[in-house]
Amino acid sequence: MVQVKSQFQRLFAKRTVKTLFFSFFFYCAVTFGFHYFSFIHPHSDSFAVKHFQDLTVALWANVIFAGAFGLLAAVVSLFRPEEDSLDKRLGYLYPRSSTLSGEARSQLGKNAMKLAAPAVAGDLHFVVESFDVTKNAFWLSVYVSFTLRNILQDEPYEDEIEIHVAPDEVPGVQEIGRLIESAFSCSESNPQRIVHAVSQPISAAQKRYQAFVAVNIPPRAEAIHSYSFSGWALENNRFEFHAQRYSEGIQVRVSNRSDKQVTCDLSRGTNNPTLQRDVLDSRVIPSLDEAILRQGLVLDGNRDNIGLILHV
Repeated sequence: MVQVKSQFQRLFAKRTVKTLFFSFFFYCAVTFGFHYFSFIHPHSDSFAVKHFQDLTVALWANVIFAGAFGLLAAVVSLFRPEEDSLDKRLGYLYPRSSTLSGEARSQLGKNAMKLAAPAVAGDLHFVVESFDVTKNAFWLSVYVSFTLRNILQDEPYEDEIEIHVAPDEVPGVQEIGRLIESAFSCSESNPQRIVHAVSQPISAAQKRYQAFVAVNIPPRAEAIHSYSFSGWALENNRFEFHAQRYSEGIQVRVSNRSDKQVTCDLSRGTNNPTLQRDVLDSRVIPSLDEAILRQGLVLDGNRDNIGLILHV
């Protein structure tokens, strides 16, 4: 009963509905005026009186039709699936989800939520800092930035984003990399950048840095998730990046700050290493120069990855 009452309150709060109801009551008042005027002399044989009586009957018929039709339209308009809770909307999409266990339904909601905030823009910036001839490896700095858009109109997007950094192992080196910074900013809920981690070393024994960042994006808002790290990348070894969600509008660029001429081979692969990779670009970048290898790149987060192979 409370839910139906709130739905009626939501219906009458709309400007268009208010205008329609005022118009309907005004039409009823005019019709009643014609009715009163035409039936003052109900037994009169005057042509004008009979004409007004016929007109009044027609007007009352229109009032009844319009009232019934308007009431039906109002009742139908109360049921708006796009304004229901996320759980109910998932029930519309998967009617038999009610047969699943509570844990399975919860996992279904989490997977659906990941699709509610795709990356609409991204920037991958690889910076070649130096090349060590004795190690046959490059020291890289990588800057990652993605713009996430919440496509839900009335629900906040809440999730955890995984940060996974795995530099190449170099014999005899204890610290193979370092997380520079991990940050998140949402212009509508919190205009300030929230820094989650800074200057975290990655040891050879540790092999990787892995963390989960909680994000909250208001309805119809956007947020920027960014992180940066540095580490070793072996020559002629594929240095991979995984988007982890559907992403479009990605720009990939490489800056060469070393004193060597560097050749970059950019490819798009899948999580299945047996499948052939698509070569996106191959570029020779002189010392102290920069090149954009790709713009407008689209990645399927569940399948695709980007790989960069460097050699002098």
